[in-house]
Amino acid sequence: MKQAQTDTDVSVSQHLARIGVLGWTILTPPLAGLLIGRWLDRHIGSGVAFSALLLFAGFAGGGFSAWKWMNHPHA
Repeated sequence: MKQAQTDTDVSVSQHLARIGVLGWTILTPPLAGLLIGRWLDRHIGSGVAFSALLLFAGFAGGGFSAWKWMNHPHA
């Protein structure tokens, strides 16, 4: 019984590290999409079409990645 309790104990620092990773997992893809979209819009002259498209794609990708990460068992 005591072994089962120690296997599931997670320190506060481990929880904070997981929250930090989750934040970067959600934030990085939309920012990358926005930067790439802005570069494409400037070179093609398409207004904000690529910026908006890649920003929303980044939010979708980041959300999916975060969902997968949260549902994956961690050691």
